[in-house]
Amino acid sequence: RERFVFGKWQEHQATYAGKNIIQDPESFEVSMDQHEAILANTCIIEIPADVRRLGGDAKAPIALAQEARSQCGSLSWYARETRPDIAGDAAMIQTYFPEPIISQIQTINKVIKKIRDHRVVLRYQAVQDPRWLLSTDAGWANTSGDEGSSTRSQCGWIVCLTDQRIEQGDACIVNFIG
Repeated sequence: RERFVFGKWQEHQATYAGKNIIQDPESFEVSMDQHEAILANTCIIEIPADVRRLGGDAKAPIALAQEARSQCGSLSWYARETRPDIAGDAAMIQTYFPEPIISQIQTINKVIKKIRDHRVVLRYQAVQDPRWLLSTDAGWANTSGDEGSSTRSQCGWIVCLTDQRIEQGDACIVNFIG
């Protein structure tokens, strides 16, 4: 504590930047989630009845598109921090802008509902003889683009910390990093 001066020192449990972080004092396993922050900072985008009646292919009004963009930014941040399960969704919904249509706003709402309804807790365990694991994937022209362009491409990656058993194809601990 003398070497690293902090304004507040907490042991075994803390909340930082919306993350609930808990360390088991026996195993030193760390668990982390952001469910309370998700509940506080995301909300289903209200689509007024008169806008819904326009149909799913109708361009969203500017105010609705701005709210959707804000929620999309939140989803992207949660995907990067503690919700890798929505990383693909977050990447795909970013392609809806700058002019999303009503059905796309409804898709964004489905992702928001998913993260609000289902808590995900990441658990980090100690590994012996650690190895970095990087997995990547890409889709060439796999999503529709703006007016004037027919498609867009997507790519993604995941970084994990595991142990040497991964090299033999054995079952082992895999800790999600980013």
